[in-house]
Amino acid sequence: MIYVLILLIFPLSFFLSWWGFIPACFLIGFKSKKLIQSFFISFFAMFFVWGLMAYLQNMYSHGLMAQKMAHLFHLPWGWLMIFITAITGALLGGIWGSIGLLFQRAFWNKTSA
Repeated sequence: MIYVLILLIFPLSFFLSWWGFIPACFLIGFKSKKLIQSFFISFFAMFFVWGLMAYLQNMYSHGLMAQKMAHLFHLPWGWLMIFITAITGALLGGIWGSIGLLFQRAFWNKTSA
């Protein structure tokens, strides 16, 4: 399921803005059965996607963008900025994956009377 999410997030991130991952994580969370599963599937997929995208943009700028951003935040190394970007995306993805499952439980619960 994590591969499906990664394949959904990449094109959505190009056509939509930074928030393009939200519908994909929400849908994967909606289809999940456990809260911890929906969080971590979305977490790891977003960590991979945003980390890879930040790394590719950093390589495209020859390390200049990450270094300048690290200097702005008083960080010693530019690659730390890539890691912080990946963690930020991972937390947002995990939260939206959990919201998808909680939404499914709240409104599509078939066992309630």
